[in-house]
Amino acid sequence: LFANSAVTSNGSHLFRIDEKSGQVTIASTLDYEQTASYTIIVSCSDSGVPSLSSTGFIYVAVLPENDFTPIFTKSTYSVTVAESASIGNLVAKVSATDKDAGLHGDVRYSIQTGNVDGTFAIDKQTGDVYLVQSLDRETISDYDLKIHAVDAGSGSDDRKTAVATLLVSVGDVNDNDPLFDRAIYVQHVSEDAPLGQTILELTIQDLDENENAQVDFSLSKGNSNGTFRITSDGFLVLARSLDRERAGIYSLTVTARDRGSPSRSSEAFVTIH
Repeated sequence: LFANSAVTSNGSHLFRIDEKSGQVTIASTLDYEQTASYTIIVSCSDSGVPSLSSTGFIYVAVLPENDFTPIFTKSTYSVTVAESASIGNLVAKVSATDKDAGLHGDVRYSIQTGNVDGTFAIDKQTGDVYLVQSLDRETISDYDLKIHAVDAGSGSDDRKTAVATLLVSVGDVNDNDPLFDRAIYVQHVSEDAPLGQTILELTIQDLDENENAQVDFSLSKGNSNGTFRITSDGFLVLARSLDRERAGIYSLTVTARDRGSPSRSSEAFVTIH
């Protein structure tokens, strides 16, 4: 008769041995991330008198499984990029980690949705996001990118995926002139029009935003005697009494200038009879 027993140098509670058959089985769950291999010391003794015994070794290599899903450092990343940014500029860095060991913990990145016109590209290994197409805030002011981090499971069905959002706001650059709705305005005014009467409203549009779209008006030519004034919101107002015998026609140049840096401007021409 033989009696068998088993002990391990690094986890004796994880294995058991049948004393009669010598069959070694797993007694508890193994975790590759904690211990990748075990050495089991097996002793075998007979029941004679005196008892004789011998010792052997079993080496157990634990195969990894894809236990963990990658985790991003943030669920949402937010950045602002100037619309004048050069192609090739680094836009953002995203990062995910996977607790699995070996290839199962190796993460690859991709942009899944929101990448209109292929404006951005991501380094699949580092998670660095780059600009690969020119930006135009007036066309698209915000991008909502969905970034995937996928680990290298043993097969496509075994891979685990994490999703994060990268919000890219395009910062305005003063790249649009303020534009009048017309280049030439013609208006008839009665000679006895009262002071303060609104002669004409000039409409302006600037596709930029904030101070780049805030416009100041001025009468740059043709108003040397101060007959007219223009308000901050583009209303041309009579400032002095009209005298047809002194001046029957007024030719004014109105300048609209935005508050960007550097500023941009445009002109319109007003003829008053």
